[in-house]
Amino acid sequence: RYTEADRLLTAGIDGLPADRRPRAFGEEAMWHYKRGLARLALRRKQFEDEHRNIREQLLRSELERAQRRAAFLSEASSIMVATSLDSNATLAALARLAVSRFADWCAIHSIDPDGTLTRAAVTHSDPRLDKPLTDLIDHSLSDRWRARVSSVASTGRSHLQVRLQPDTWFDAGGVDPDLLEGLA
Repeated sequence: RYTEADRLLTAGIDGLPADRRPRAFGEEAMWHYKRGLARLALRRKQFEDEHRNIREQLLRSELERAQRRAAFLSEASSIMVATSLDSNATLAALARLAVSRFADWCAIHSIDPDGTLTRAAVTHSDPRLDKPLTDLIDHSLSDRWRARVSSVASTGRSHLQVRLQPDTWFDAGGVDPDLLEGLA
């Protein structure tokens, strides 16, 4: 089947009717064309610069996070070495470190040799809440909390609770609602 494209290839441009032949551009049209190309090139350069800046910001951000993680691990290791003979002091220091770096409060539990779940350390960013929080954890943990802590202890994989729903983790009967609100 013979198409228009085949005809153009065999006849060339001269074979086109006059109204379908490409026009020659004048100087003004060529200037506008070149100006458009220059604008496109400038926009592409701006886009590439923005893209490079965003990538650099992301890389800097990743580097800073990695440095913070390394500093945290280094400090945690120092604490563990310095207090390795006293496990309660070690865990309390680690809880304080977690609160100083990224948590509002931290509770660390351990499992005794007989398999009993024991609160080892509790720290809150507001020292006035340490005692009420400790009492709350000692007396009002929900079964869900106990199951989560037991799972962490048995698997060895930590759990970071980003948002705490107090009514989910604590048996709220008789607990100060302000304290529960402060934990959320």
